[in-house]
Parts: sequence; C-alpha cells; structure tokens
Amino acid sequence: MIADAREAEPVGGALGFPITEGMLFPLAPHVCIKLRGLEPSARKRKQIARDAIASWVINSDPSSEQGEILEESPEMAFALCYLATHVVLDLIEPEDADRILRYCERHLGRARRRR
Repeated sequence: MIADAREAEPVGGALGFPITEGMLFPLAPHVCIKLRGLEPSARKRKQIARDAIASWVINSDPSSEQGEILEESPEMAFALCYLATHVVLDLIEPEDADRILRYCERHLGRARRRR
C-alpha cells in the first residue's frame, strides 16, 4: 500500500523539493480508494481525506507514545490514515481498525528497531 504512495516521490523534483516517506501519509486515503476500485464524488473524496488526516492529527501529539510512534515511523502514519479511510468508508469497524493498528505497531516498530 505505501509502495503505491511511494510512486509520488519522483514528483518531488518537479515540485522543487524532495518528497520523503514522512510526507506520504496524506496519500493513504487516495491509495485506499484506488486499491478498492471505488469512485466517490469529489466532495466525498475531500471528506474522506479530511477525516483520515484528522485521525492522524488527533493521534500525533509528540508528547504521547502514539505521537512518537507516528513521528518515528512513516509506515505507521500511513497505516493510521489508511485504516481511518476504511472506517470512514464503512469497510471495517473502528474496533477492527484498532486491532489492526496495534498489530502494525508491534510489527512495524520491531522492523524499524532492526534498521
């Protein structure tokens, strides 16, 4: 999933600044829509993106453990927004998103520590 968002990285040169992994999480709603083959209206797309990013903002307090994880792991920030998009679209229940996010925290955190 984040691999799809990474396709935007080469565009950074044309924009005049590099696109880093830490900047990919806002693309998660668009990747979700693409991979699910959905075609929401432009208004619905904006709402979906706004709600997913709001979820990141709520969880990104740098003084909290969750905020530290999101800051240190672009993959976790992406996963949070990707799962939030699924919740907004009623594709999964919030409880399932929380369970998946805890799994990601354990496994993505472990992979990051090995680097």
